Amino acid sequence: MDISKIQTLLRDYIIEEELSSGSFSTVFKATCLRTSRKLALKVINTEKHSRSSLRLILQEAKILENVRHPNVVRLYREFQTEHLRVLEFELLQITLQELIASRLKNDNGLSQEECKIIITAILNGLKYLESKNIIHRDLKPENIGFADASNLNSLKIIDFGLSTKVVVQDLQMISDSVGTIVYMAPEIFLHTEYNGVNLKGGRLVVFGSYSLFYFKQRTTSV
Repeated sequence: MDISKIQTLLRDYIIEEELSSGSFSTVFKATCLRTSRKLALKVINTEKHSRSSLRLILQEAKILENVRHPNVVRLYREFQTEHLRVLEFELLQITLQELIASRLKNDNGLSQEECKIIITAILNGLKYLESKNIIHRDLKPENIGFADASNLNSLKIIDFGLSTKVVVQDLQMISDSVGTIVYMAPEIFLHTEYNGVNLKGGRLVVFGSYSLFYFKQRTTSV
């Protein structure tokens, strides 16, 4: 999406830069003129998608509307213009994937204490989501961010585009095969029914973080 065009359509914001772009949406860094708050705006062109696709895309907002936890990204609000659906998210500074890449580039892995902070925050977020019967289904380093790049305690689980909610009282089981293969829980990968795969996906992200600690130990001992 062209920034100048988006700026014309969204006059209540100063659109600063494009952060990411995918098949369904584009995310911009922006400042809300009403609140002076820095935001990540996820913008969806509703003209380009079928009704069924839009239902899946907009499921993210429905799932996050009542979610409030320090380790889960905050959705401030959503609204519809004539051709756009806009979601206001809190702005994050860096993803876990970017942090890992930066550390590897500098031959500097995560310390044991840093791994502990990251792992604890991820598990706290997942425990909260489980209590709300929410399955993320695409947990990976790219979908874990930090509100403050210098503070690992500011970790947030992000991008709920593939998430779903389980109706536990009806013992609902799910068989959709979605997510990123290398981080998939076995139930999803094997196309079997499931209703609680957050923690299994989390273990793979945790394994990746701890592997970086191992990398640091090996390089510093050589």
